[in-house]
Amino acid sequence: MKSLQFSAPMIQVILAGITAWLNNELPEFPNATNTPGLSIPNSAPILRILQQAYHAQSQIGWDSFLFGHLNTLWFTAHDKWCDLPDLKSTQYSNNVAPRLIKYILLATFQVWQKRNKFYHGATIEENINLCTQDADASIKAHYSSKTKLTDSDASLPFALNLQDLLNK
Repeated sequence: MKSLQFSAPMIQVILAGITAWLNNELPEFPNATNTPGLSIPNSAPILRILQQAYHAQSQIGWDSFLFGHLNTLWFTAHDKWCDLPDLKSTQYSNNVAPRLIKYILLATFQVWQKRNKFYHGATIEENINLCTQDADASIKAHYSSKTKLTDSDASLPFALNLQDLLNK
């Protein structure tokens, strides 16, 4: 987000919201006491808009933020920030917002790709191998528990071949 030239306070507030969501914490607007290193001066004109954006995003959902559903107050706050240091007009939200949403969606897509590779494998062979390992573990878990058969009777089901057992 820094490469998009978003305001540092805005990045800090967004990261605090995502962190709170990831930790299953109630949304609480970050301040100097609950967020170490936060550099939002209390007199900043964008502070009130950032608070509104934070609480509005908390209502929409921070998971929705990661799918590109941003409250428009984020861009209002960004534009107010752009007015402060007299930045170029190309840095206002009408130019930055589409790039930010694209950046967020690409980051979310990469996380899902890594997750899917971990759980399902990157290739068909890896997927088959992972499925086989899961099936093996499941079979071992079910058959490692004791059955109602005595030790001497336990070998009886395997004394006959499968076709004979199925015919009975």
